[in-house]
Order: sequence, then structure tokens, then C-alpha cells
Amino acid sequence: MNMPSILIVEDNADQRHMLCRLLEDEGYAIEACGTGVEGLDLARRARFGVAIVDLRLPDMTGTRVLNQLRHHDDRIQVIIHTAYGSFDSAKSSVNFGAFAYLEKPSDPDELIATVHRAAARWMGDALQRSERRYQTLAELSPVGIFHTDANGVYKYVNRRWCEIAGLTTEEVKNKGWMPALHPADERRVIEEWYEALTEERGFASQYRLQHQGGRVVWVYCQTRPEIKEDAVAGYVGTLTDVTRQRVAEESLRVLNAALEQAQVAVAVLSADEDYRFVYANPAFSQMTGHLPDELIGRSFRILYGPETDREAVERQQALFAAGESFTVELVNHRRDGTAFTAAWQLDPVRDRGGVTHWVAIVCGLPGT
Repeated sequence: MNMPSILIVEDNADQRHMLCRLLEDEGYAIEACGTGVEGLDLARRARFGVAIVDLRLPDMTGTRVLNQLRHHDDRIQVIIHTAYGSFDSAKSSVNFGAFAYLEKPSDPDELIATVHRAAARWMGDALQRSERRYQTLAELSPVGIFHTDANGVYKYVNRRWCEIAGLTTEEVKNKGWMPALHPADERRVIEEWYEALTEERGFASQYRLQHQGGRVVWVYCQTRPEIKEDAVAGYVGTLTDVTRQRVAEESLRVLNAALEQAQVAVAVLSADEDYRFVYANPAFSQMTGHLPDELIGRSFRILYGPETDREAVERQQALFAAGESFTVELVNHRRDGTAFTAAWQLDPVRDRGGVTHWVAIVCGLPGT
């Protein structure tokens, strides 16, 4: 974490210059001014970790500046610095939340040490707040989040990770996560995991986890190395439940295989006024003589020809417009121009906006 910037509010120019020089030599970024109003304006426009405030300023008291600085940002560590010290002013400063109270002329070494302590507290508070914020976000995350050490041993898992993996935090702590691997994926995933650890690189894989009740969950896991001081200190990763996606992909694969191997001709048409082919299976291609690539994007009217009954076409158009399932017989024409009669069973595909596509099952009639 970077060192905090320091605000100096000191009306004495020599004192202000001395403080700036001392603290700049320590590596701090400094903003300095001579009045309380200027100091508060600077604090509104930039973030400071530490402020050194003179108790007596030309426009307001240092305790008032302290109070308003802390009201604006309760993380700022304020050091009251004054040549007019008293027990009451010190007590008042502490009551308003001052980090320290130093009397002028202060020992430079004591001043620097006090600033270092104030900066350390600010950085510690900032780190704690950052960790709490990370913890809150992690617990609310819709994906599993985990953190491991450099050897891949889990140090933290969020609630969603436990839900996906079917393990409790204690189970992960005592036995690790690998017992949850599905037997069919166990060897592959363990080899991939340790290979990534050995090479100190990220890990990414899709595999199955099996809950104690037998439920199988498909997950996608990925990690990234956590680098500290040019070395891998651990890994941060996410675990995403992709079961629905895998089931959908498998269903789509089976459906596609079924359509491709079906003996009945099947086509899918768009629901726009051209009723363009968006899919045609091999049986449909064999029936019409058109390869799928020749049909996709073309209107189904490509099958019309001189023997197509225009009254049947008009009737079909009216049935399309009604948006309900229907059957119609049409004389179609193959790619080579020969005519054949087929019965078209057309069923609408709908979403919330209405009909988006039509599924056509086409049966050639005897004699054609």
C-alpha cells in the first residue's frame, strides 16, 4: 500500500517550510497551507492520511479544523502541533479524535516518529476496511470465490463456493476440496491443478463435482497467481456453476444429432415476410435436392414452380398470418425442376414478443 499524503495547516511560514522539508525527506507527498479554510478546502479536493494542524490559526482554532477534518473523513490521523500547549487544549484535541498532541518546538525525530506511527495506523485502518469490503463483496458474489496459499492449500472460501461444491468451510479446511471431485474427472483435474502449481501459473478447467447426496454439478474453475515481492504468495480463484449450460449444450447436441439422423424432413423458417430457411436437415435436402448451404437464408418460395397452386399459396399465407399450427399440401419443385407434392405441418415458435420462427415437418405424398 502506498504511503499516505500529508496535509500541513500552519500559519507560520518558517514552521511550514521546516515541516515540509522534514517530511518530504521521509518520502511523503505534502500539501501545505496557512489557514484553516485553505486546509479544509484541500481536504475536500484530495485524500490525506495524516494532517498536522497548528492549534492557533488566523481564522479558526486547530480543534475546529480537527473536528471538521474528522467529520469529512474519519480515517484521517490528525496531529495537533502548537506552541501554546495546555492541559485543556490537549484534552480537547483528544476528545475530538486527535492522533497525537505535540508542543513546539518539537524534537524533529519525535515529530517524524509520530508521523510514521500515524501513517502506519492510517494504512492499517485502510487495509482492514479494504479487507472487510472484499469480504462483504465476496459473500454477496453469485460465483464461488477462494484463496489459497502458494502450495494450493485453501485459506478462504465464500458461502457461494460452499454451496456449489457441496462442502462446508470446516470440511475444506480439514480435507481440502479434491474429495468432492467426480471420480470420472478426478485424475485429470488433479494433474492439471498440480501442473499449474508447479509452473506457478493460473489454472482453468471445467469438470464435475459430486455432492454427498449424489448430485452432480458441472463447474468452471479458474485461478490467478497472487504476486508479492516478485514471488507467488498464493492464488485467487473463482468457481462457477455451469450445470445448466452443460445440460443445455448436451440437450442441443442430442437434438441436433436426432434431427440430422431423422428420416423425416425437417426445416426451420424465420417468421418474417420472406420465411427464410434457418435450418434444414439432411432428409429435407434429400427430398428437395437442395443442400443446406443452398437453402439457409433463402425464402422457402425457392421451392415454388410452375405447377405450384397459387390458391394453396394464398391459403398458406393466411394461415401463417393467423400464427397457429396448420397443415397444407403444396406442389413443390426440386432443385432439378421436377415437381412433387408434400404435406407441410407448420408449428409456430414463440417468445414473449410473439412468433419468431416456424418448424416445418414435410412429408412427400405417394406418387411424387
